This record gives sequence, structure tokens and C-alpha cells, in this order.
Amino acid sequence: MKKIAGLVMVFLFTYTISAQTNDGVAYVKHFYKEWKEKVDQHNENTIYLNYQTEIITKDDDDKLISNKTTIEVISDKEHATFLTKELSVFQDKKHTVSILPDKQLIIINEYAGDNYKKEKLASFEIFQDSIFNSLITQKFEEVVISGKTYKKAILKANAYAVKTYKMASMEFLLDEYLGVVKEVKVNYVNHPQFKSVKINILKQDLTYKNVVLKRKALANVFDSKGELLEKYKSYKLIDNRLK
Repeated sequence: MKKIAGLVMVFLFTYTISAQTNDGVAYVKHFYKEWKEKVDQHNENTIYLNYQTEIITKDDDDKLISNKTTIEVISDKEHATFLTKELSVFQDKKHTVSILPDKQLIIINEYAGDNYKKEKLASFEIFQDSIFNSLITQKFEEVVISGKTYKKAILKANAYAVKTYKMASMEFLLDEYLGVVKEVKVNYVNHPQFKSVKINILKQDLTYKNVVLKRKALANVFDSKGELLEKYKSYKLIDNRLK
């Protein structure tokens, strides 16, 4: 969860409509399963995901520090692109190209499976069964945010989860109309580093047509002659490809 960061304070506009069934854990688990299956069914298409993350940490004086990031993921069966303010990553089945504008640096690595893709989407591994089985429904209700209705679940961690994950609770905001997990928040207790983590999905498009991904990851930094593109001429290149 290192790179998790960023979210808007939509809760200011939230109010409760009515309490629903108490089986929030089972509902969230089933909702996520259906959402994941829907995404997997579109793996032949270009998929777009834009989400914000925020991680609240504590310094040595227990002062809270917020670190926010917006992440765009564009992927199809053969390619993946990850974009943040600090970093752009382009991946195909042969290479991974990382561009760090602030450091004027380009790093090229041999393809190592979908490791980077899995790392960037690891935020959503909080939905794994082992964690769900350690949660108890504290509140499950309908809420309205800026005129739109959502299901909100607050799931309290049992003693095992508190001890193992240093986790106090998890909060979910679910968009039933679109079938999307809109927001997740993890609250920690006695964690040496984290106070809380939030993930807010801003946009999801399972048939994205606005961008055609380049066939080769290297084409994002090299021209047809193998020279760095003009805009990257001043960048330092670290090429870790096998010779």
C-alpha cells in the first residue's frame, strides 16, 4: 500500500436515509465479486480507471501527514499505462518504461510479468477473503451524497484483524446503479506508520476508446531510429535491458 494517496471530502454532503439489513460484510463481498467479474469480462477491451488515493501517516511526534495522489490506469490485454503527477509507466510484453519528469529520468527494464500492474492495483487487494472474514458489520445504510444515493457499510475489525493487520475498521461506499465500488477507507489502530488509507474511484470505463495504446512501450520514448524523442533529449537514460 505504499503508493496509496488522495480523496475529496464528500462526506460533508452526506446524510443518512434509512438503515438496511445488518449483513454488510456479505453484501460488500458479493458486490465486489460482481464488480471484479464485470471488469474481467472486458479484458479484451481497453479499460480506463481513474482513482484518487490518500494515505494519512504519523510522524515521530504523532503529527498526522496527508499524502494524496491521482492515478490513471489504461490497459488492454497486451499493454498497460499508469499515470501520476510524478511518474508515467508504459508496459508491454517485452519492456517496462518509467518516466520521472521531476528527476529528468527514464528507466527501461525487461518485462517482468504484470508485477507493476499488480503493484499499482494492489490497493484493491483489501477485498481478499481473509480480511473480509475478520470483519463485523457495524453500520449498513443508504446515504445521499450531492443528490446521489449510495450504500455505505462500516465494518469493524475483530480482535484477530486488530492484532494482525493493526486495522480498526473499513468503510465502503457502493454505487448500486453503476455497479461500482466508489470509495474505500481503511482505519488503523496502533499502526507504526498508517492512520488511514482512502481510495476513491473517480471514473471507470470498460470500453475506453479515447486513447489507442502504442504497440510498443519503447515507442513512448524512442523514435523509429532508436533515438530519444526530442522532448526527452535532456533526460538521463538508465537502460536495464539484457544485451
